[in-house]
Amino acid sequence: MLHSMSAPLKKDGAGGSDDRVPKNLSQVIDERNKLTSSRYLQIAQKSCEERDVPNAYKCFVKYLENLEDPSTSAIKVQQQFKQTVVSLAAALEKCNESEELLKLYVQALNLFPCDQIILNKLGEHLLKMLNDVIRNSSYCKAIRRAVSQGFTHVVDVGAGCGLLSLVASENPHVHVTAIEENKVLAQMCERIMKENGRENVTVMNVYSTTLTQAPSRCNLLVAEVFDCALFGEGMLKTLLHAHNTLITDKQNFRIIPCGAKLYVAAISYKDSQSVRVESKVPVLGLDKMCIVQQDADPYEAEDLTLKKFTYVSEPVQVYQINFYDTIYLYNLIYDANYVQTIDILCLEDALLTSFAIWFELDLDEFVTITTDPRREDRAKCWEQGVCHLLHPIAVKEGQILKFQVYVYQDKVQFCQLLERSEAICKSCLYVPEEVVTFLNDTNLVVQIVKLAEKFQDPLLLRQFKDPSKPVSSQQSFCIPPKFSSNVDLDGVKVN
Repeated sequence: MLHSMSAPLKKDGAGGSDDRVPKNLSQVIDERNKLTSSRYLQIAQKSCEERDVPNAYKCFVKYLENLEDPSTSAIKVQQQFKQTVVSLAAALEKCNESEELLKLYVQALNLFPCDQIILNKLGEHLLKMLNDVIRNSSYCKAIRRAVSQGFTHVVDVGAGCGLLSLVASENPHVHVTAIEENKVLAQMCERIMKENGRENVTVMNVYSTTLTQAPSRCNLLVAEVFDCALFGEGMLKTLLHAHNTLITDKQNFRIIPCGAKLYVAAISYKDSQSVRVESKVPVLGLDKMCIVQQDADPYEAEDLTLKKFTYVSEPVQVYQINFYDTIYLYNLIYDANYVQTIDILCLEDALLTSFAIWFELDLDEFVTITTDPRREDRAKCWEQGVCHLLHPIAVKEGQILKFQVYVYQDKVQFCQLLERSEAICKSCLYVPEEVVTFLNDTNLVVQIVKLAEKFQDPLLLRQFKDPSKPVSSQQSFCIPPKFSSNVDLDGVKVN
């Protein structure tokens, strides 16, 4: 029974209607969904505050699935919605989930098309690259120079929203095929070309490497498919495929950029890291254990200009790649024995915790851009890669360490070469990232330890009817709200 009442209901047209009573079942469902949806939004916001990104995102999706439109909701709900969008966006950007990030912003802008907070945050994400003056001006110079030399059949791989295609198509006699796999960005690119009257640009929403034949003639390939450590966006396979399939004028063509160099430097990282447990809670005895993250990513994207660290070595050039050399590109991808060995000369006594990674792009023979964190004239749309070692190494000034560097699954990887007597760790406990994060949260661990100690308090034990029975069966025992257990509701953690 949906409602109970003490007076008979009035029918429409017979003295009015009772506004407290829904007119039909769909209205009841809508009201129920609004309550459920608001609850999911609250949980998503709380999960964001607690840095539980997976649960926050799951709740946010369920919120959107439950039909409530926050633009018609109370001001408090609207503010909560916007805060959740911003928090989730920051987390997704940190995880390099660019497609999910764009979906999040598009959904938010559908609900609040003129909201300055959401527009600014979306702008920060997209315009970080569009507003990188050094990157853009350098690419523009190289593209215009190539076009002026007669390379007028352009394929732009990883076109994004179309900035480089816009530059290449300034001359109406140039034809550009802009290839972008992200649907939102491809639509944006198409609209920008239309609004700028670029009828000589064709936009394709597809992974370039899935094409089995060239969509158009091509004697100039423009590619911007690089992550913070150069290889992470499938750059090698994209270029090799372009050589084999997209470039049609095999005897006379240009590639922008034409080559790259990759550098690494050993560093001692001062900020907390997620690959190993560093907590020093004495009662847990973790300082005597080696607990590291299972299946840790080879590196993370970080802006080193904002981090606390010291250099343990000078930079070492690991790779110098000619993008016209298809044999070299092939070997980097498919030859398991294609490994570089580098020597790291330590500058001082220190704890080597990580490697900093950056690159230089040679756009043509005249223009080079860098992501070197030591240089003010670097391209700032890319951060640096940071590879955290599972086992930090105490080094001495003048000591030389040997590492192997190779590319595996589009990621640069490091492996230290050791003598038999130099084993770093005889036994490790490998745990999920969430466990490492939890154990490194010293304040939370201390609170839990204190709570556990309370169970030894005789005054607390008197709350139990029968101390011999498990805690879960003691109805009179009340855990303080601050430490109440999580309850799973429809696959979502609810606090």
